[in-house]
Amino acid sequence: DWFSEYVTVDNVCLGINAITLGLIYKIYRSKTKNFEAVQTARQFDIDSHLVQKLREEYPDGKAVHAVVRGQVKSLGDTLKSRHIRSAKAVIQECVLTEHKIQWSPFSRFWSHTQLEIQRVINYVPFALASRHSGATVEVVDPLECEDVPVQCVYENFVPNREGLSGVLFGWLRGEQTKGIEEQEMLLEEGATLTGFGTLATENGTDAVRLIPPADGSCYYLTHLSHPALVSKLKSEVDVLRVACFVFGFTAAGLSVYILLSWWQRRQRRIQEKKDATRREEAKKERRKQTRDAVVASEYPNCVICLSNPVEVMMLECGHVCVCTDCAEQVRDTCPVCRAPIARSVAAFLP
Repeated sequence: DWFSEYVTVDNVCLGINAITLGLIYKIYRSKTKNFEAVQTARQFDIDSHLVQKLREEYPDGKAVHAVVRGQVKSLGDTLKSRHIRSAKAVIQECVLTEHKIQWSPFSRFWSHTQLEIQRVINYVPFALASRHSGATVEVVDPLECEDVPVQCVYENFVPNREGLSGVLFGWLRGEQTKGIEEQEMLLEEGATLTGFGTLATENGTDAVRLIPPADGSCYYLTHLSHPALVSKLKSEVDVLRVACFVFGFTAAGLSVYILLSWWQRRQRRIQEKKDATRREEAKKERRKQTRDAVVASEYPNCVICLSNPVEVMMLECGHVCVCTDCAEQVRDTCPVCRAPIARSVAAFLP
């Protein structure tokens, strides 16, 4: 039927491959757009002439794709670390993670799993400052960047101290808690960052702000330099390009294979129909030769063609009135009594 003919393993594999290719290609296009934006972005120095450059070279005072590099400087009070007393930060991220081992009934193995219990992110307004002057660029919405540039300063694992009964119960239910991991990550004041986004000036002031790109490109705050960031993005694009080629060639190969298989099945069906037609013609020829050998007066003739002897009985009326050839054309009612035909069977006349 239709389902078994078209819903095959080959077609399902092609569908999964096509969906995967579409998703990878979408990510590839997005990564390529970000890579080209970062690669072609103009790099500005943070100095006293930055505001003047933006207002003279850009009509609205905005550079859509711009790169700046400077030291992190808080615009107010800094955040205090929970564990490092001397640390002063502008972004603080604290994470609690539960570590477990669970029994998998499918793989028949114990596997390690992690469950994030809590994640808290705090930040205060900050800017990127020049090392040689007092000029700054305020960083707006730092949590909107692709990767928040925090570094782990504290990590502690507290093992689970359940008693023997708790351990046995955990093994019986197929889940054993190993412990809780606590992490603290900070972006400390004084760290050097590279920022990619839109540089915008404010009317009436000399303030410059780094905001997420106006055209939808990714917002980057990173410890990497501009060339290193470009190299990293290029590597990601290259990997996705190779993946697109692999899945693309696989999809093309599967498509060719499926089309060839369909064409071969179609040719077989056409040939089978031709063979069936030839066999039916041969049967009719044999029946005709048999009928010609029968004496005309021996059996009554078909009531439709009036030439061949009767060979088929109509049920439920019981009339033996048509030959095999004409029986294929009689569908609903008996040609003699007009009674409904339930089925027709071959008649064996004495």
